[in-house]
Amino acid sequence: MPASVLIIADRQDIATLIARCLVSTGMRPLIATDVRHAGVILQRETADVVVLDLAMPGHCDAAMQWLRRDPARAMLGVVRVSALVRNGGAPRGELRADLCVPKPFTPRQLVDAVRTVLVRRGARQRIAPARATAPVVTPPAAHVIAARTPTAVPAVPLLS
Repeated sequence: MPASVLIIADRQDIATLIARCLVSTGMRPLIATDVRHAGVILQRETADVVVLDLAMPGHCDAAMQWLRRDPARAMLGVVRVSALVRNGGAPRGELRADLCVPKPFTPRQLVDAVRTVLVRRGARQRIAPARATAPVVTPPAAHVIAARTPTAVPAVPLLS
């Protein structure tokens, strides 16, 4: 079963971008537009990691408090996506996320952060292996038929 990642984002375009990054690596994204919506999703589904992108003032801190208040949710890993990162550290006022990914980010940065949190939280078995990118080569049908039917090799005299 692939790792489930709950994305809490107030902008649909950012949530869709994050979901595409995760789907391409075999993870299963769940998208919530706010904390209430996230609560509804977590009543039906289980998540391994939360990717949190709430840019509105105060909303991110409230979301973190909501995540950490209940012991069941407190076990979730949290990756914060923020444009307010200071010198590669945590954004202002936010110290409780497992990792912070600064905006703008590359898909690789985001996926690496989610995988790191999964490993730290002990969900190694839920990380999908990297997909093979090498194409599968199948021989043409004529070669397959020729390989199945033995043919006599004509004798060639040796030249001395």
